[in-house]
Amino acid sequence: KREKNHFDSVIEQAMEELKPLPKIAYKIRDWIKETSFNDFCKAITDRVKGQEETEIVVANIYNYLKCVAYGKTHNNNMFLAAPSGCGKTETYRAISRYFEYAIPELVIYQVDMTSMTQEGFKGKNSECMTEPLKADDNGIGIAFLDEFDKKLKNNKKA
Repeated sequence: KREKNHFDSVIEQAMEELKPLPKIAYKIRDWIKETSFNDFCKAITDRVKGQEETEIVVANIYNYLKCVAYGKTHNNNMFLAAPSGCGKTETYRAISRYFEYAIPELVIYQVDMTSMTQEGFKGKNSECMTEPLKADDNGIGIAFLDEFDKKLKNNKKA
């Protein structure tokens, strides 16, 4: 368990005085209070070996969740492109499995981008990417867009 510093206490108090947060934000806040970035990072990097960029992915997720937990505005999209077989999917699996236990209510899902098409064409449209986030979680969650690089490669040929 990490120690709370003065800055954390001031921020926490100020944020609690503002608008009420979605239920999931309070669960995330509890996790943030109990879990340092280093602990979270170690849990994921112990599972995904030899991937230097894993720490960047973990930092992005941790910062996103910290913003959610304290009601801060966030725009936390990340694009991770690398060759097939380098560990992108294993990173998703490690993060997904970690949160199955740490915050089971947090929506984490993977979207296969190869089945996505432009509006009006056969196949899934872009709205289905956010369907898992439309229920009680107010759009809070983590979505991995798998095979996105192949979609870009196919569009380049057209």
